[in-house]
Amino acid sequence: MFDYNSPEKHYRITYSAEKVIKHDKMIDQIDGFKKLMSKMVGFDGAYLRFSGIVKLGILEGDNVVETQSSKGLWEEAYFGKTMED
Repeated sequence: MFDYNSPEKHYRITYSAEKVIKHDKMIDQIDGFKKLMSKMVGFDGAYLRFSGIVKLGILEGDNVVETQSSKGLWEEAYFGKTMED
């Protein structure tokens, strides 16, 4: 879910995944010493692709005044946890 405030309205977009189309672990793309070191530090980066329903809501205050929804396809590139995680 993502929120955006413009001077006039508040927008909310919600992604509801129904299917994971692709889930590639980045560590599977490297070999040898780099792979060993990546495993040792707990690298968990991944590329993901989903399909599902995308819903847009337009709010005025706490009231939803308009909604639209459609089938959608979206991607996420997760580059792994940081040292602070």
